[in-house]
Amino acid sequence: MLNIQPSETQSGTFTVSWTRDDDPDGHLFQALTDGHLEGALEALADPTKFGETAATDAQALDRLRSVQWMLDRLERRRGALLVALRDRRDADPAAGASWADLARALYPEDPDPQRLRSKVQTLHAAGLRKAGRPPQ
Repeated sequence: MLNIQPSETQSGTFTVSWTRDDDPDGHLFQALTDGHLEGALEALADPTKFGETAATDAQALDRLRSVQWMLDRLERRRGALLVALRDRRDADPAAGASWADLARALYPEDPDPQRLRSKVQTLHAAGLRKAGRPPQ
């Protein structure tokens, strides 16, 4: 399993280690070696207000590419997780996750995540399509 060891302070270092079993498709390795992890973390840490950046234009474009690369893979992973959790629930009502559970996981700050059920179902349907399965 992926192992992340943060430092004890708010600014410092962290170490990430994994095995081939943790990253069978090589996404972590590619994110690291292609600079996407660094670029996405730099974008996340940019200390300026929305609509501004402390980066130069070239840096900002590199960060944007990295953020998009990460988003593409994370959106696919979100869809895969939604499908897996609903498939488990369909097979065994005590397993997996309900629509409300999924809404709470995806939108934890929403005071009424149940109202987001249709949004979660839309994300689930997109995950099914990516998996080559027609939405039901």
